[in-house]
Amino acid sequence: MKKDCENAIQELANSKQRAEEFKSEASLLKTTVANLEKSKKALEKSLQEIKTLHDDSRKENESEKILRNELSKECDRLNNEIRQLNSTVDELNKKNQAVKQESKKQSLLELELTDYEKSMSELNSQLDSIKKELSVKQNLIDQANEEKSGLQAQIHLLELQINTEQQRATELKVYSLHCIIEISVY
Repeated sequence: MKKDCENAIQELANSKQRAEEFKSEASLLKTTVANLEKSKKALEKSLQEIKTLHDDSRKENESEKILRNELSKECDRLNNEIRQLNSTVDELNKKNQAVKQESKKQSLLELELTDYEKSMSELNSQLDSIKKELSVKQNLIDQANEEKSGLQAQIHLLELQINTEQQRATELKVYSLHCIIEISVY
């Protein structure tokens, strides 16, 4: 009987020791769960930021398409204007040549030639101005494309980070549940 008592006391001591270990593990798991909740909130916040970035990027893409269409129309218009100006310049050059030949005969034609040269100079100036404007608009398109590429790379990196964190959170939750189940079994 004494031996049974000693065994019971020893078993009780062992049970108390296991209970303390389980309490310690439970406390550790509670801390882990709290940390997981914080990680979850941070992930949800990051996900919201990504969604906002994605929406902004989509809006920016739509704006860029509209801008690109407008710039394309403007480029077409400017190209047509350049063709017309080139045609006018060619005509003026032909007229200029004719006037130069006739100018030997008539001084009145010299004045006309001067006017033609002045017009040609103005047209060349207009042509240069249009070419500069076309170059500026092409630079705007290039800048918009670079910004779009940068945002898409940023979104991709954030999505990879979220996937990694979600997988880690899931693994920690499974482990926590497993430990809680083991504690409840004991």
